[in-house]
Amino acid sequence: MSRDLSRALKVSDYAELRLDYLDPADIPDALKAARKHMRKIVCTIRPKSEGGGEFSGGESSREDLLVAAAEYRPFLLDVEHRSLSKSPRLRRRLSNADLLVSWHNGVTPGTGVLEKKVKEMARFGGRIKMACKAKSKIDALRMIGLYAKCGDNRLISFGIGNRASFSRITCMDLGSPYTYACIDRPFAPGQMRVSTIRQMDKLRFQ
Repeated sequence: MSRDLSRALKVSDYAELRLDYLDPADIPDALKAARKHMRKIVCTIRPKSEGGGEFSGGESSREDLLVAAAEYRPFLLDVEHRSLSKSPRLRRRLSNADLLVSWHNGVTPGTGVLEKKVKEMARFGGRIKMACKAKSKIDALRMIGLYAKCGDNRLISFGIGNRASFSRITCMDLGSPYTYACIDRPFAPGQMRVSTIRQMDKLRFQ
């Protein structure tokens, strides 16, 4: 993990640390190993109940690990909107953390639903990540269309899927502070390599 993290930070300004892919018992040691890079890390412990999550423990255990991760002061701590909505206790325990409030969905709802969701998520402060599976380019356009009404440099919104790849780079032109990319193989459908995005940036600004 330490080797891959160092490799990622050589080609990218930030890296996401997907702690949910580890055995829960190994997460404290992983946090210690990543300590020196924490101000450049988005820490994620995604539950299986939400978009691509792999955490295998109980919710109480996951909340304790989120609090432990917050103590290392990562650049952002990714916490699901559902978790924050359901647990006032978790909100209190993370009151000093730099949060990324996230929401993942298996379909792309209508624009009205999306805009309402952004407002609900904004109540918890921090930055907001919305990622929905796109069955068409129209779905992806709805996701990046949110920047026109909700973009204030807090929103990260794009579509998931091969038809939505363009939204992962267009989002940065519309106000997203960053996007998600991979070094080698994609971890989500439609995800681009860092090298591809950097090359596209060069071509766009020539």
